[in-house]
Amino acid sequence: MKKGLILITLCFILAISLISAQDENCFESITATKTDAFINQLTNINLDNCNSEVPSPINRVFSNEVINLVIIRQDGTRQDLTLIIEDGQVTSIEQGSSDNPSFVITIEECSLETILRNKNAGTAAYLYSSGHITVGPHGFWNIIRWNFGKLILNPAMRRMTVETEIECTDGGKKAVGEVCNHGGECETGNCIYVGGEGADRTYKCSCDPFKYDPYVNSDGSCVGELTYPESNTGKPGDICQHGGQCETGNCIYQSGQGADRIYKCSCDPYRLDTASC
Repeated sequence: MKKGLILITLCFILAISLISAQDENCFESITATKTDAFINQLTNINLDNCNSEVPSPINRVFSNEVINLVIIRQDGTRQDLTLIIEDGQVTSIEQGSSDNPSFVITIEECSLETILRNKNAGTAAYLYSSGHITVGPHGFWNIIRWNFGKLILNPAMRRMTVETEIECTDGGKKAVGEVCNHGGECETGNCIYVGGEGADRTYKCSCDPFKYDPYVNSDGSCVGELTYPESNTGKPGDICQHGGQCETGNCIYQSGQGADRIYKCSCDPYRLDTASC
């Protein structure tokens, strides 16, 4: 990701943190372009083992905070996350909301995915400057801080702005593994026969255009040639063959039959859960 992307993807939605591109930077591993995969990658970052410093000018506004991050989904529901900043370092990113935040940052899902897809901090700056990303202070002192903070932040964001059209990436398309009737329904464009006869013939969205290939990474992208994680390295959502390949030790059945059965690393030892570790 380019320098500053997670600044705003993290700062304005998942929290306002113009994280610079540095060695061992916590957010360099984020590659997702869709909301669910982004949240999964974000909440599974080990903040103890990398640089999570909030850079200037953001750190002059947000240095010790509890920030509620709200994503408004396309179906009208919302996804809440909580980000904690201590002494200018991001120390915690978890799903759920805090009862006593200092700020609430809100973004619509289509705006978020536009930022993730374009991988350009200028896009996020434009969405903030044009009101698509909102920051709401909570409490009298935080309102005063924010009014002064905007004097620093807003000019910096305007200088970075790159005008961008907001687009949703899914467009109603179906993910790999979902039942389909034709290729146009699928994100990959591939709708492949998987079983049944006559009226019971079943087709599913596939990574491969010629045979059914349902193998995707934890970020939802097709893996190409199937590979498995080394011992104890598999992240939640990664494809696995046995528990020893997963950091959690849990390799759980997801879907498919026979040779096409798919197992993924899971937070829970009894059911597939890739988000609550």
